[in-house]
Amino acid sequence: MYEFTTISGRVIEARRYMNRWPRLNEPDPAQERWEVWISERSNSEVKLTVASRAMPARCGHSVTFVVADDRPVGMVNLTIGASVNFTRADPMPVLQSRDVIWPVFMSFGGLMLAAFTSPLILVVAVPLAVLYPPTVVVARWLVRGRLQNLVDVRLGQVRTEVVVRPFPKRS
Repeated sequence: MYEFTTISGRVIEARRYMNRWPRLNEPDPAQERWEVWISERSNSEVKLTVASRAMPARCGHSVTFVVADDRPVGMVNLTIGASVNFTRADPMPVLQSRDVIWPVFMSFGGLMLAAFTSPLILVVAVPLAVLYPPTVVVARWLVRGRLQNLVDVRLGQVRTEVVVRPFPKRS
């Protein structure tokens, strides 16, 4: 379902921005975002945009970001030992503005079809329009909960990898 990758390095720059109100076709309504530049060990720089209010990392901190589908979903700060699950810190609302518009269009479409074909179409169109918002809300809630749990597991693995290191061989 999700393929997680990790990006580790030192924070070069972290800037906080305030977003505008989202449009109907934009899925991320976060009011704040952070643009974080990370210097990796290979001397390459990576820019990550985090849509969250929480950012427990400052310039100079060593961090590991968990990324899913080119979007940071979690972070472990190796310098201070803090971690944050961005999907839990600022969860996306399950009901979005476009979800209110679809049932209206579905109702008008059902009325138009009923006017030109048969009034029995309303028997199908009205329940579909009424059931659309709760179905979308439950589906998003389940997907978001699954992502939050997967990110928690991955953050635990990253913390364990950092803390538990193999013992050096004695000479």
